Amino acid sequence: MMSRFQCEDNIAEFISDLRDFATGSYLQKDELEWWEPPFEVSAVSKIDTLLQNFVQSLISLSQHSDNSSENAAASLKYLDFVARVGALFTSIDAVNHSYGYAVIEAEESADLQQIIKKAAEEIGLSAEEIADLPTYEETIELEDED
Repeated sequence: MMSRFQCEDNIAEFISDLRDFATGSYLQKDELEWWEPPFEVSAVSKIDTLLQNFVQSLISLSQHSDNSSENAAASLKYLDFVARVGALFTSIDAVNHSYGYAVIEAEESADLQQIIKKAAEEIGLSAEEIADLPTYEETIELEDED
């Protein structure tokens, strides 16, 4: 059973970067005098929890057969993954909304997409399926239309 995914390293780096940004730990002491945090650091823990729960949910998907002749099973795996990604992005957007949309901006959105791409590779989705995955922006736009 696979219990450790390589995308967890990407998540750890993403969370570390968010925490640095929220706390200003990347700044020099004299730069902190006029600096104000862009968002509360508590947002980082919430997003970390969402990402960790997402990764744990992938364990069952990674255990499905990788036999490409099983088209129906492969299709279900893809659809299941897309649903999980959609739920993750919706939850992250809710956190982002509660912090005035200051947490996830363009750079963070791109980082999230890389995490999703890595996770998709690790559970055995094809390059074509990975290319068709929804982006954070697309998911949020669809949600806003509802």
